[in-house]
Amino acid sequence: MNNWLNNWELWFNYRQIQNEEVEEKFKIDIAMQDTIEKMKLTLTRHKRDKEWTNWDDFKKYMKTKYMFTDFEFARYLKIRQIVQRNDETVEFYY
Repeated sequence: MNNWLNNWELWFNYRQIQNEEVEEKFKIDIAMQDTIEKMKLTLTRHKRDKEWTNWDDFKKYMKTKYMFTDFEFARYLKIRQIVQRNDETVEFYY
């Protein structure tokens, strides 16, 4: 999610360098069009009920809703604790 948002910010910055500023409301619409259909519908419904006022609001929502809340090290520790049980097949464990 972070890479996706950063890529959009790079694109918006590029447009600004080219003297083609993208309005805040269009930034959100443009980014929404670059999502899978199910997410696009969810975001459209959310926008209808509570419209984001700017890109930062949208970015904060996306990070809160769709990013992991664990720190990378905490996720690493969780993965390290996963072990195959005696009664598990390799396929199930995988």
